Amino acid sequence: MPTWAWVLIAVAIVAVVVGGAWQLLRERRTARLRDRFGPEYERVADRADSRREAEAELDAREERRRSLDIRPLNEAARMRYMERWNVVQAEFVDDPRGAITGADSLIRSMMADRGYPVEDFEQRVRSSPSITRRWSRTTAPAARSPSRRRPTAPPPRSYGRRCATIARSSTSSSSRMPTGR
Repeated sequence: MPTWAWVLIAVAIVAVVVGGAWQLLRERRTARLRDRFGPEYERVADRADSRREAEAELDAREERRRSLDIRPLNEAARMRYMERWNVVQAEFVDDPRGAITGADSLIRSMMADRGYPVEDFEQRVRSSPSITRRWSRTTAPAARSPSRRRPTAPPPRSYGRRCATIARSSTSSSSRMPTGR
């Protein structure tokens, strides 16, 4: 067999190996982003023109999140937020809409103290996929009209879980990204 044939076979083998490695890396990236962003991955993919564009946006979100200086609350601030949360819960029976607005304000304040960007909604929710999901779940009750909610209903559990999660995580010095679960 001529030398050029052996070179051609070698080039073909290298191309197949490189192509397979490239495909494997793309699949791993997709799996990592799906795991990291959960349902948000599908929402972004549905809006984007291509999977590549969607994944580039999600990568940019991850990079932006890594650039934030997220810090734990000190013990005094954590206790102050816990006390404010108790007041918000107590007000819920008499003024559900006001309590939800107060809980929203409390969460925004706590997020700002921890270093999350809170200057505008879009920037806030794009900084973390878990915030996107939690924000959607917890602000939905505030958008409802009072007639669709019983005035004596307990406060939305999602607010309590979110405040408890933030309070627990505020005692950790970890600045790693939330898992989104």
